[in-house]
Amino acid sequence: MDLIRPALWRARLFRSTKVMKLLRLTKASFYYAGIMRTRMLLSQISFPALESLDFCYLDNLTPVLEHLRQQSLTSLPLKYLRIESSFLNEPKFITLLRRLTSLVTLELVDVEDVTCFLLKSLSSPPVAHPWVCPKLDRLNLDGCTALEWDALRGLVESRLSGRPPQLSSASAAAASRSSFVSTASASAHIHALSLSRPATPTVQPRRLSSIDVTRCHQISKEMVQWLKMYVRDVRCEPAKGIWESLSYPSAE
Repeated sequence: MDLIRPALWRARLFRSTKVMKLLRLTKASFYYAGIMRTRMLLSQISFPALESLDFCYLDNLTPVLEHLRQQSLTSLPLKYLRIESSFLNEPKFITLLRRLTSLVTLELVDVEDVTCFLLKSLSSPPVAHPWVCPKLDRLNLDGCTALEWDALRGLVESRLSGRPPQLSSASAAAASRSSFVSTASASAHIHALSLSRPATPTVQPRRLSSIDVTRCHQISKEMVQWLKMYVRDVRCEPAKGIWESLSYPSAE
């Protein structure tokens, strides 16, 4: 009983503590911080000017996402978000992304919970709904092996003109199998999509300028060639095998 009373007293004190506003905080990083410690800290601070945020090597980030969503109801001008080697609830993560209208860079590294559902949410919103992260410019999917090519292609193509993908399944498959397509053909396709875009008052999405599919074994060389037609910077370094990482002395 003597051990329980101090714990209850600390819990009541923790709940009664006022939230501290950090008006000048623009960058925060949580590496190996522990999910409980991170939750306690975020529940006690407010950061209306935060622009850069890292969560790396934590456990289940879902409760933390709820803290961020609540912060976004007032002010959360986040421009850079990185999540690495952590678990999360994908639908709740998408709910948070809908609030991050200023996000420019999204990095998801070794996040197994990210699927094509996220990519489809970023590519084609329902009618009369705003785009998710319309200012998104750089996307890092390093080590996200659960993603499907069709969803990734749809995301890239839809953000060329602000419309869902216009290619038929047959033409898309042909483009995926092709190892070389001229730049003129890509430019003509982008121009055609732009002409077919309806005039709507909603904010149109920004075209992706950088995408990282390193260690995504499901993305073939032909698919990378297709990405390079529409994205300026495509990174796709393959993971080194055990024999490639070994060094041997040169024969003299």
